[in-house]
Amino acid sequence: MQLFNSFEVVSADLRRVRITEDSKATQIQSRFSFIDYQELRMFQISYIPGPLQSLGYIRGIFRADIFSLLEQSNAEQDMATAIDERVRQGQKLRDSSKQFDFIIHENAFRSRICSREQMIEQIESIKAFSNQPNIRVSILPFRLNYLVLDVEPPQVSFDVFDSKLLILQGNVSAINVWHEELITGYKQYFEKLKAIAISNESLLPELDRITSELE
Repeated sequence: MQLFNSFEVVSADLRRVRITEDSKATQIQSRFSFIDYQELRMFQISYIPGPLQSLGYIRGIFRADIFSLLEQSNAEQDMATAIDERVRQGQKLRDSSKQFDFIIHENAFRSRICSREQMIEQIESIKAFSNQPNIRVSILPFRLNYLVLDVEPPQVSFDVFDSKLLILQGNVSAINVWHEELITGYKQYFEKLKAIAISNESLLPELDRITSELE
């Protein structure tokens, strides 16, 4: 089985895969349904995972001009709604009955989403969340040599909800996949990434390094 490395579907089993593609605006709302799942795995290349986002970072993500690009006439109202929903999403992390596993590529910390001060606040928030027993945070630093580690370099962000749903994310759209084999494949790939990522007692020093290098 091949993984989806982009929005080109490369699986030979395409006809058996149930896929829907939503606009980013629709995805913003639909992805909050993660609260219906007991275990959430999230890997992000370009952004801090939604549930971990601080308020300053959220506001940067949902600027009015983003919605304007999507040609929505009520951009400001949609932005306010999206911010409120994302804040509530983060609050669900305090539900100790659920397990959350996040892998964040270092690139996500370098994206110009918010000011340096807001990014430092974001990093401090991640540190606090990482102390919760039901939350694991790992970092994939730029310095990893995937060839030596024998792991395929990640090219797309994705979420896995239990063993029921896989969401592959792009800049302007998302693909929802319910195909059991592909979900299993991405869960296995997630574990491979986690095995080479920085976490546990090494997480805080890695976040401090990233903070010190912010421009």
